[in-house]
Amino acid sequence: MLILVLFGAMLLSYFRPGVELRFRAPGDAAKPVMAPSVLRAPSPEAQQASKPLESSAPLVDAAPARDSEFVAGEAFTIGSEGYGPHIERAWRDGGARQAAEAAEMLSTCGNSANTLKAAYSLPDSSGKSGFVELMEAEARRCQTVTAAMQQLEQPLWARAAQGRQAAAAARNWTCLVHPKNPCSLGDPVAPEVKSQAVTLMQQALDFGDRKALETAASHSGKALFADPVLWRAHQLAVAELDRREGRKPTQSIEFEYGGMRMRTATAHEFLLHKNLGFSADDEARAAALSKAIVDRFPPAKRP
Repeated sequence: MLILVLFGAMLLSYFRPGVELRFRAPGDAAKPVMAPSVLRAPSPEAQQASKPLESSAPLVDAAPARDSEFVAGEAFTIGSEGYGPHIERAWRDGGARQAAEAAEMLSTCGNSANTLKAAYSLPDSSGKSGFVELMEAEARRCQTVTAAMQQLEQPLWARAAQGRQAAAAARNWTCLVHPKNPCSLGDPVAPEVKSQAVTLMQQALDFGDRKALETAASHSGKALFADPVLWRAHQLAVAELDRREGRKPTQSIEFEYGGMRMRTATAHEFLLHKNLGFSADDEARAAALSKAIVDRFPPAKRP
């Protein structure tokens, strides 16, 4: 069966206390989610999700009273109305989980044209027609997403991250550091937005978000750390967790989607880079620091 390489790794995150890290100018607490004025203002309940978080207070799902109205697979069942109304509703009234779901919809739509083009270009196979139909259906659902709505992806990820949604802090950070990403805010990024993203990444690492760990260890995560040795420690932590799970840096993950056998590209190829310019002493210090990081991240379940 045809194997399609998709970018990104399908990894599960876990919630456990993490190590305290020294980040570059993180600020005292997460700042309110900032977004362009493109839709009606969020409701008071949704705005509650964006209030600064006290460093001693646990992160909780934003606007929990609203969550029952947005059960995945029920309230977010998509019909001919497409994604647009659901994204606006999540922005206006939703909590952290709904923010993450809406941000994922926007991410899908931001890449929809390229994904559909890639589907059309696949070699003929028994699964191609079904896969193309799925991608065409996604493109239709995206037709109700306006350019103004598309600008909400990064603020929605930030709201989701404040509510401890798995991988949300990493997705928010990616929007800010990759200018070609559809959710990018452009360059330069406002200092307060980047400061908030750094704080959210720190909090995600503290509560054991595996995707945050892998993103911090990647090339784009280097800017998070005032001390490059700490960045290296996170790389070594990822390498050790991979070793414990029997995963090689180049190993991909296979799964079924739309009748097609898919394969994700690994997110850990950065571990193959050996000449990073660290001295033997720095490597030793990074190795010692990595042990404390590893102890706070349980092994990921294999899909």
